[in-house]
Amino acid sequence: MLAAALGATSRERVDPKMFADAIHEARTEQDVFDLLNGYVDAIGGGGKPGSVPDSHATLVSCANNVRQRGLELVGKLDMASKRLDDDACLALKEALHVYSSALNRLKSFSREKYRSS
Repeated sequence: MLAAALGATSRERVDPKMFADAIHEARTEQDVFDLLNGYVDAIGGGGKPGSVPDSHATLVSCANNVRQRGLELVGKLDMASKRLDDDACLALKEALHVYSSALNRLKSFSREKYRSS
């Protein structure tokens, strides 16, 4: 699933559920970051109001970065919903789903490390 998710390269072919599922099955933190970065590459930057922010075009490298970007998406989603911009809301909800999946998977790795200590 990792290879299939990372193989998506254009917005028309991006399936956020495929990325989220692959993230849930990731075996390492690095796999989570690779998948999330692959998703970011596949969807590209924003450029229009309400779209996924351009700041998401940079690589994700730590859990705090994932958390911060998720919070940014929530703010953008709030603004898009107030404008009744359905297309932007859909894109932002999809991105938020992928980021949330990544953050949850990273938290599970932290719990596993804590238990094994």
